[in-house]
Amino acid sequence: MADYTQPTVIQQMIPLADMTSLERLLLEQIFDVETEDDRIYLSAYESPAALIWVERTDLEAALAAPENAIYPISEFREQLKCYTWSGTTVMLDVSTSPTWEDMLHNIVKRSTTLKFISALTSYYCNRMRLDGFGGYVTFITKTAITGKGTEDILNEMLDEAGIELD
Repeated sequence: MADYTQPTVIQQMIPLADMTSLERLLLEQIFDVETEDDRIYLSAYESPAALIWVERTDLEAALAAPENAIYPISEFREQLKCYTWSGTTVMLDVSTSPTWEDMLHNIVKRSTTLKFISALTSYYCNRMRLDGFGGYVTFITKTAITGKGTEDILNEMLDEAGIELD
């Protein structure tokens, strides 16, 4: 069986003051975290998490905070209703809205110090598969989330060289 990973590094350290309580709670579960002074460094050794576990009381407190009204709180509340495993922790699917890219976008939009955030992702597979290697950069500014992968770059090079693939 092929195992795919997506090691990811957020290149800019993010000021803690720029994050809402919900963003910090979720991003600290999605990524590996290092804190330095009043900033946070996010990375993922294998891949950013798509399913996370958080303390129910921490999540409910974050959802109640007015600063987090920018997020679709109803989705989290629906997940809370469906959750039956434990009374103390909640499993959340963070592969859909808001994604980690959405949260970082909101942080950049509010920040007075960050002009952008960039995320570098490497695609790796433990077997030699055509779709198992490459990379991607996500570029997040106040106005947009854009990205480009190694396949995009190769296609641009082919276009520049006037080479068409059959």
